[in-house]
Amino acid sequence: MKLKDGFTFTVEASDKRPTFLRSCREELGMTQREIADALGVDPNTWARWERGDKEPGQPRILELALREIGRRRKAASVAPESTRRAVTASATP
Repeated sequence: MKLKDGFTFTVEASDKRPTFLRSCREELGMTQREIADALGVDPNTWARWERGDKEPGQPRILELALREIGRRRKAASVAPESTRRAVTASATP
């Protein structure tokens, strides 16, 4: 289920997407607001995607963005404190 980078990010069929998005967010250890801010979308938009009320317009772009967030958070968790601050700051749009 996990990929080499340690995160599970594969866009599922639309009927599974809300569960998938919530699982991704929880795996990243982020709140809906935090992940929405990291993606540059309104928190209500993320909540609608997660509930299945609305479909992301570009699911492949969303998948790539989630992978990048995961990569940066993983790098920040193993890096020295000074590097962690720089990686975290660069992850914020």
